[in-house]
Amino acid sequence: MNKLWKPLDFPQPFAQWASENDLMFLDWDKEEPALTALERKALHGDGADSLMLDVIHFKKMKQALMTIQVETENKIGVHMHFMIQQTSRSTLFRATIEKLFRLGHSIL
Repeated sequence: MNKLWKPLDFPQPFAQWASENDLMFLDWDKEEPALTALERKALHGDGADSLMLDVIHFKKMKQALMTIQVETENKIGVHMHFMIQQTSRSTLFRATIEKLFRLGHSIL
């Protein structure tokens, strides 16, 4: 193996870089896969910090984070969060799955 590459023993697939030394990932409950939490783990530390519950998808970009979170109460709608790292401001977009489906078809 290349000296520059070192394999990581990581608990979940689909991790994304949060920073130079941290990874973010969805922690799926093995007993009930519908339950997920967005977590952050330091490369050289033990344990992980839970950031958000009920997250079904996330995308980490250079200065922003987008998450899609299922509504906890009725599980019909979703919340899309767009967070910018340089500010503490977060924009929330709330929609039902049906509304997102219609929006997706109108864009295509």
